[in-house]
Amino acid sequence: MALSPDQIDLFQKTGFVTASKALSETEIADLCAEWQRLWEAIDTTLDHQFVHWRETSNGKRVADRLDPVSQHSEIFKSAANSPALRGLAESLLGGRAFVLKDKLISKLPQTNGYGLHQDWPYWANTGIQPDDVLSIAVALDPATKANGATAFYRGQHAGKLPTDEAGLNVDSKALGGLEPEIIAMAPGDAVCFHSLTPHQSQSNQTKSSRRAWFITYAKCSEDNERSLARYNAALDRVHKAHRRDALA
Repeated sequence: MALSPDQIDLFQKTGFVTASKALSETEIADLCAEWQRLWEAIDTTLDHQFVHWRETSNGKRVADRLDPVSQHSEIFKSAANSPALRGLAESLLGGRAFVLKDKLISKLPQTNGYGLHQDWPYWANTGIQPDDVLSIAVALDPATKANGATAFYRGQHAGKLPTDEAGLNVDSKALGGLEPEIIAMAPGDAVCFHSLTPHQSQSNQTKSSRRAWFITYAKCSEDNERSLARYNAALDRVHKAHRRDALA
């Protein structure tokens, strides 16, 4: 699936662009069935290195995120490399692209959202430049304001923004009071966003999950394998830190 010149221009100006019906109803149904199979098959205790947990509004902890996904599922791996999705990435990156990583976020009812951040600082040690990497979020369920759809800040992707004391979440003061744009999506819709586009999400206030699949693509280069190795090493450190914090 290729984007039009107008859509590419919009992405360059705003840092994100939507693609309606990027995947068909049948493809989404297959991915949802695979989502169910994965969560039923995977041990969701604190011992599983690829499972992350989120707090709920009542202080409980739930298994909310599987990262990565394609290492566990040929169905998700095939879809991530399909012309429909990789074509979107290649339209925006201006050349051949490969899957750097992907993750599933379940956003169960009453689960908290993610703080304001840019993605690239998490991947800075891969050696990939910010303009050569982007993410595509595919809606498996309807995404709405009520269930914590991702919100993006328009035109704020020119560089790395000041962060909080932890060094990764963006200091909201850096955005000067700008309001984010909540992207509502139907199942199969996708939003493509630059690695430096600030974004966040609120809690899911509904009684249903808001499942989303995030795939990160990088522009192909002679350094692909080393970039992947550096990313996997960084991801391992992230998982270990997450488990340590969850057990604290």
